[in-house]
Amino acid sequence: LKILSRCLVFVLVAGFFAGCGAPKEKSFSKEGLTITLTDEFEEKALVDSLTASYTSDYCLVTTLKEDFSLFSEAGLSVDISESEYLDMVIQSNSLENEPEETDGLHTVTFTKEVSGQNMTYFALAKRGTDAFWLVQFACPTDTFENMRPQFIKWAKTVTVE
Repeated sequence: LKILSRCLVFVLVAGFFAGCGAPKEKSFSKEGLTITLTDEFEEKALVDSLTASYTSDYCLVTTLKEDFSLFSEAGLSVDISESEYLDMVIQSNSLENEPEETDGLHTVTFTKEVSGQNMTYFALAKRGTDAFWLVQFACPTDTFENMRPQFIKWAKTVTVE
């Protein structure tokens, strides 16, 4: 009877931990952009100028929608590519990094100090029907190389209207 009860306890404990497996994919949508992350993320309003921010214990994802009307008001053409938009973002933020093409995506990687910690950002430019989008994935610099493949995977899920 003791052996049977120990086996039952083992099965119950093993069953509990099996339910606590890997994070599950979860889609988030806001103002025309959809991205698939994991259920470890939650939407949090971090900065008013951002369209959306999603945080987890180990990284941050932000989205910024820049309506074409803003370009027109500034006398800029909206007839530009994602790559040209990314060049404008790099120039306007005084980034020294060059844009890259990563698995068909227009991206740039850069490092900034935030609250005394070095953070590395993997930014993605997307063109929608009425706006350009900038999606940024960020984590502490010392974990970036491990996170980069995951950032690329998530970046590939981004769709815009």
